[in-house]
Amino acid sequence: MSSLQTIALMLCAIASALPAHGQAQPEPLMAEELLELMLSQCRAGQAAQARRLAQDIRDQLPTTPAIDALLAPVLDGACTPAAPKPLRELHLSMGWDDNVNLGLLASTVTFASPGQPITFALDDSYKPVRSAYLGATGLLQTQTASGWTVQAQFGARQLLDYSPLNSLGVQLTGRRELQALETPGQLTLGWAETWLGGRHFRSAPSVAWQSQPSGGQQGWVFNVGAQHHDYSTTTFDARQLLAGITHLSRPDAHTQLSWGAGWLHDQALGPRAGGNRQGINLQLGWQHAWLGGVWHAQWGRQQWASAQHFLPGLMDYRRNNRTTTALVGYQRPLRSGAVAYVEYQSRNSHDNVPLYAYRSNQLGLGWMLRWP
Repeated sequence: MSSLQTIALMLCAIASALPAHGQAQPEPLMAEELLELMLSQCRAGQAAQARRLAQDIRDQLPTTPAIDALLAPVLDGACTPAAPKPLRELHLSMGWDDNVNLGLLASTVTFASPGQPITFALDDSYKPVRSAYLGATGLLQTQTASGWTVQAQFGARQLLDYSPLNSLGVQLTGRRELQALETPGQLTLGWAETWLGGRHFRSAPSVAWQSQPSGGQQGWVFNVGAQHHDYSTTTFDARQLLAGITHLSRPDAHTQLSWGAGWLHDQALGPRAGGNRQGINLQLGWQHAWLGGVWHAQWGRQQWASAQHFLPGLMDYRRNNRTTTALVGYQRPLRSGAVAYVEYQSRNSHDNVPLYAYRSNQLGLGWMLRWP
């Protein structure tokens, strides 16, 4: 395998391990986050706010018998829920991905060497690889006496036709309420480990703060964060600084809308081509309760430019990347207390360096169970 092929496959593996959504923006609040807010309002003696939030959760989101049991005393006005029990969650999924290796759109790559450009033809090893996959994710969440919500999560994805990118991940997070500049919010500390193809790939500690919108479901959400990427097999270590703002609104009792923007600074800590990167994130979200379930859709775009020329003497220009992600899905509670869901995701990366331009589509089906 040529050195060019080796570099390209390494870059594809790195990109496949990165989050598919704009990480500078908070996701729309779902049932578990709203439950935590409701319980904290009860503990703070805010019975009226907790009751309104409990009513919204029951009317607008798919729930399970365990969640209904937590909502009942709050809806009855008691607002003295028992100490939270550990939450356990299991996801099983299967699906199809038409580009698991982030294969390239280009068939050639050109280097502008002194004298004249040199063009290399890319062989089939650079082309997209299609594969079905199986996935499993487990979660355990508990709350400490000091007010921290601690969560441990593991996940595995098995590609049936391309084992070099089989992945395994473990993530630990701790969250607690923290007021900053007289604004209530949540502090989150995290640590994630990723393995690819049976080998350790990356460690990623992180810290973030996110404000809480008034009423829990409407208003402005501000967030800032930092994440460190420490790769085991490359010198592409980096530190990302993120800041963003999102607006949440409910035009009616069954619909939630979100839109936002953010700033990204990606500092290279090793000899990465192009050096530091800086850019923006944009995000739109929609969620609607219908026919006993919830539809949701998201659109996100991340756009950035490198601070230096990509490869001086060969590619004498700054790298520019624009990645757009679109997602639509539906989830519905089952009589057993589980939730079934289907989701489609499309991702399109435009890049002036051909080694990073790709397109992928993924369709997945899943089943989720929460207990107790």
